[in-house]
Amino acid sequence: MQKVTMVGTVGKNITVSETDKSKRFEFFLNVKKEVTTKDGVINIITMGAKVVYLSTDVEFEKKLKPSVFVLVSGFAVPLLIERNEKTYPLLEIDFASVLILGGNTKNFAAFDAVGYIGSSLIKEVGEMAVCNFSVAENRLNKDTGESTVMWARCSFWKKADKTKVFDYLTPGQLLYVTGEPYIRVYTDKNGDNAVSLEVRVNNVELLGGGKKRDYSTRLEKNSEPGPELATSFNEDLPF
Repeated sequence: MQKVTMVGTVGKNITVSETDKSKRFEFFLNVKKEVTTKDGVINIITMGAKVVYLSTDVEFEKKLKPSVFVLVSGFAVPLLIERNEKTYPLLEIDFASVLILGGNTKNFAAFDAVGYIGSSLIKEVGEMAVCNFSVAENRLNKDTGESTVMWARCSFWKKADKTKVFDYLTPGQLLYVTGEPYIRVYTDKNGDNAVSLEVRVNNVELLGGGKKRDYSTRLEKNSEPGPELATSFNEDLPF
């Protein structure tokens, strides 16, 4: 089961609507992160999320205000939103768990999931190696009852002499994975903009299934580093 947990500040626009048994809250979340360039310059970037939350708590509506810190967790889907002739890649977290934190706190974003590997490929970049693999998640739409398969694209970096675990990160392997979520924007085969959920992996735990496969059978030689996975902004979301 996939889950993204984020701590950040509530955006400018908060929408509240009535449902049969509760209220539906929709708002945007700004999660800030410090990024240091090769020249040692520290930049503050923002990753955004669109959050949908159902609540019967009367006090929640009073406390949910722009700029308030909240902790949000739930199943995340990447999407693109067009505003003022600009495209914003976000994570959409429907039917989320939301906790209002109030005062100033540290921003962060984390990903964890239990799932089966769909594909895997190893690349060597200098003294480092990366195993890129995908993890599948069946998602049930609570509104329509339909089930769809969502994929998280994971990259697990290790020193080239510390890659024994890569032999086991093969299709069909069941594992528990944790890391930092990002949003990747790319052009699909039709020439349209598309997004995917990406994860820079911190740790994996093998849970069974799958088969050991020799490292060299999945190795792509002389690979250059790919584009930066994170697509973020130097300012808060405009909504």
